[in-house]
Amino acid sequence: MSDNIERGAVIEWVESWLNMDRYYHPNGKHSNIPITELYALLKQIPAADVAPVKHGRWIEYIPGRWVYAKCSKCETVHDVMTNYCPNCGAKMDGGADDVVD
Repeated sequence: MSDNIERGAVIEWVESWLNMDRYYHPNGKHSNIPITELYALLKQIPAADVAPVKHGRWIEYIPGRWVYAKCSKCETVHDVMTNYCPNCGAKMDGGADDVVD
């Protein structure tokens, strides 16, 4: 599993690093940051708490006289088709990982 970090956190850390006095020349221009120090800085940024998005689609399901919808990911039957499956949380957009056997 790969670590995910927030872009804003990286920008904030790099900007704070750039603003340190030791990286300014007397003429006011930035000097280059040693790559080893930038690498050490990036390793300190905590990973973001993210979950992969599951994609699915609603499949029409008719058990009797009522029409229901079945989630293509968890196969749970629902009487209302929403943007997300209330059971497994799949986004109902028929994305690339929506595979129906």
